[in-house]
Amino acid sequence: MRSLQFLLVGISVLTLVSCSSPEVKPIEQSSTVPSKTTEVAKLSGFSGMQDVIGKTKAAIEAKNFNLAKTEFAKFEDSWKTVEDGVKVKSKTTYTAIEDGMDSTNKKIAAKDAQGAIAALQLLSKNVTSSK
Repeated sequence: MRSLQFLLVGISVLTLVSCSSPEVKPIEQSSTVPSKTTEVAKLSGFSGMQDVIGKTKAAIEAKNFNLAKTEFAKFEDSWKTVEDGVKVKSKTTYTAIEDGMDSTNKKIAAKDAQGAIAALQLLSKNVTSSK
């Protein structure tokens, strides 16, 4: 008889616990929320590089070199998507962009606002000419 009581109490507890638990629904991905793939595609290539240049320049003008460094680090992601095509089209432009990236990084690291902005402007010109 005691075993039957434990069994009934156990079933009752399990029933109460399962009834009081909130219903778990799977999360549906909304079409309005961009996926990481969408973001990368949106910010890659030539438009992505120009976007990075603009944000980096704004950070430098605000004298926020840590933000400038963080922003400019994104340039490489966009550059990777087009660099092979640029290299085939114009070795000179390819080299100019690679050199511009190095120069910009050095000027940001040195907290040389004037030099970094000049390097960004030249980099932007080379990116524009490589399209």
